[in-house]
Amino acid sequence: RRCRVLVGSMARALVVLIGFVYNPLSIVKDRETVDPRYEVLSRVATELRRRGHGVMVLTEGHGAYKRRKPYVLLRDREFGEWPSSGRENAAARTTPDCAVVWWATVEQGLAALPAHTPTVVYENGFTRGDVVVDPGGLLGRSHYLRTLNARVQEAYDDAACRVFIATRVRAGHWSKRPQGDGVNNNDVPADVPAAILGTYVFVPTQKSNDLSVAKFSNITLFALLEQAAMFCTERRVPLVVKIHPHVDDAERALQTTFLERLRRGEDASSSSSLLYLSTAPIDALMRNARLTLTLNGGTIVDNLYTETPVLTTALSLFALTDAVLYDPANVTRGLQQAVDAELPWSDARRLRQRQVVCWLARRSLNVDKSAQENIDVLQAHLQELNASIDLGDVDVGPRYESHPLPEKYRYRVGGEPHHPQRALLQRPQRGRRRRRVI
Repeated sequence: RRCRVLVGSMARALVVLIGFVYNPLSIVKDRETVDPRYEVLSRVATELRRRGHGVMVLTEGHGAYKRRKPYVLLRDREFGEWPSSGRENAAARTTPDCAVVWWATVEQGLAALPAHTPTVVYENGFTRGDVVVDPGGLLGRSHYLRTLNARVQEAYDDAACRVFIATRVRAGHWSKRPQGDGVNNNDVPADVPAAILGTYVFVPTQKSNDLSVAKFSNITLFALLEQAAMFCTERRVPLVVKIHPHVDDAERALQTTFLERLRRGEDASSSSSLLYLSTAPIDALMRNARLTLTLNGGTIVDNLYTETPVLTTALSLFALTDAVLYDPANVTRGLQQAVDAELPWSDARRLRQRQVVCWLARRSLNVDKSAQENIDVLQAHLQELNASIDLGDVDVGPRYESHPLPEKYRYRVGGEPHHPQRALLQRPQRGRRRRRVI
């Protein structure tokens, strides 16, 4: 359906491979929202083509076809396809110069990517509208895992960072998921007894079968909860748990049942009042907790924004920084060390938390950033792998040029911003013939 030809030797022009994923339920499971990954990268692809770079769309694997929308983008914008169908000549099947793909494409081997091509991965970010990018992988595979603590201190402006954080906080909950209104007028959790405010250990749960747990944690979520309950019972410290808002009904029932079993176990030791379930906003729960405990959940970033103490027990991007406490081997030992030696939370750790927040904001894609700003972010990550990569304007035309599609395949919306779903509806129909599903 499409043929690309080499139009000249463009030394500065690059061919960029992009693997799209689109899932409007990826942030909030019970209603469709904007998928920031698709929104950001579709604009980036258009801008790269305008600058004179070739853009190829990954057409293999889950990331290419989910919800069909990325394929509509491919057809509508006349971008190239990779892997090629084999109908082009050898020159037109040149390997991409760099690639930007969904992290599961690499982590789960969903598609065969070009060998020896600088590749960065992306996924939904930690805060609203963000898309995190990494040249190595996510969590324990991050390119920045061992250097982040030093990187965040470079060229840091504390006054500007404080303003940035305060602005985001004033704008409302920065969490990417709705948190609800479960707070009192003084911003304390409405479903947590006032008598335990400032004394409890808080555990926000994760999906128990999530890849982040299966691949990067030495213990399961349920083992973490059990050990936390034992520690809190022995120390007579309250334990507050919030179940992840994005888990499905079966997972929610599993976690609820397990927590009720822990509560019944406390009944046998006359400690039934020590475990509480809460649905309050996560920032309020963290601000009023003595300590947050998690495996490697994205809620760590909520601790960074609120400058509150957090103990993590599994590898994450932040595990080796001074912004968190980290003990992957023993939950009880980690809790003892945190409670006995690390509290109250020091100013030095609060500073490191702010530094990580502002570094992460600079190095993440975001729906509110311009295409230029997002391309600059991508380029910075790609240059970690190959310093010569330059996604700026090209002096001459694009390296690859697409032949026009037949009229019957054109889904253009003249002059308006790109809306793939609307464009799809404008596809010419022939009588009562059914539309072919790709």
